[in-house]
Amino acid sequence: MNKLKIGIVGCGKQAPKHISGLLSATNAKVSIVVADLSQDAARDLAEKFDVELADSVDSLFEMADIDAIDVCTPVPFHYDLCLRSMRLGKHIFCEKPLVTSLEQAQELERVRAEQDVVGMVGYLYRFAPMLSSFKGYLANKAFSSSFGEPLVANFRIGGRGSHQVWKHKKETGGGAINEMLVHMLDLAMWYFGPPDTLDVLYCDQLLPSRIIGGELAEVDAEDIVQVKLTTQSGVLVNIQADMLTPSFTQFVEVQGTKGTFCGSIQPTYNSYLFLEEKFEDFNKGMNKLESKPSNLFEIQMGQFVDSIIDRNNSVSSTIEDSVNLIRVMDQINTHSYEH
Repeated sequence: MNKLKIGIVGCGKQAPKHISGLLSATNAKVSIVVADLSQDAARDLAEKFDVELADSVDSLFEMADIDAIDVCTPVPFHYDLCLRSMRLGKHIFCEKPLVTSLEQAQELERVRAEQDVVGMVGYLYRFAPMLSSFKGYLANKAFSSSFGEPLVANFRIGGRGSHQVWKHKKETGGGAINEMLVHMLDLAMWYFGPPDTLDVLYCDQLLPSRIIGGELAEVDAEDIVQVKLTTQSGVLVNIQADMLTPSFTQFVEVQGTKGTFCGSIQPTYNSYLFLEEKFEDFNKGMNKLESKPSNLFEIQMGQFVDSIIDRNNSVSSTIEDSVNLIRVMDQINTHSYEH
């Protein structure tokens, strides 16, 4: 069996999910070494999963047998860590958003191509079977006979985000745009292509004081945003994202000229596909869609491992995808409110 050694930098909330996903890879035996600016946090994570502990972030990068680096830090650290990794010839996985600067994203893609390494960004919703299946249908010409052409799409995501203070502060790349909206914007562009026009309908902060990790914190990043865009393919897209919703919610609704798709990663959501004509196993009329339980991190990290083994960059969410995404994010951020 293939063997890979992957270094994880950043031992916060996402790292355990990445470790579990990597260790479940079926096409390779993965060993892991962890590092963090907080040695205590790194040590706790290493002990919990019985993986190797690096003496420091620098010492992790000095390990010659590391095949790839998995970046799970706050956004401001992404660029330097990804650049350092790829210049050493290491494959890279980075949590979203990749960076907040278009120039930085373009430089990372340039270096990735130059070094010929795999580069993947963590847009998890692409791996939800309910949502990825619809992407497949859109690519099927026969589907358009039953569903018609997409006209309008609504994307909604909301949650409280009450685990880390940095996720609610501008200086650390927090806020509803980077934490929440970016997921649905990525999904919309994956489905329908880049936007032709874009308007920020609303962007504000409603809760400057909030309980995070059991303590009251003063924060300054936006906690709600609504955007409207029209894609170059002619689809009108509405996206609402917030960090106010007490109970996490997420769904996608697409209206076609002959059908409707409603889907979510949440099993409690009423997901369905309505068609005017039969398509494959779907009947004419209403078809209830079942959201099958699945570990999205296992699917995502498994694809990263497979791409390294196969020595290709056929991952679902590439650095080049993030270049295109950040180009649009720049337009949204120029409309962000100022107090």
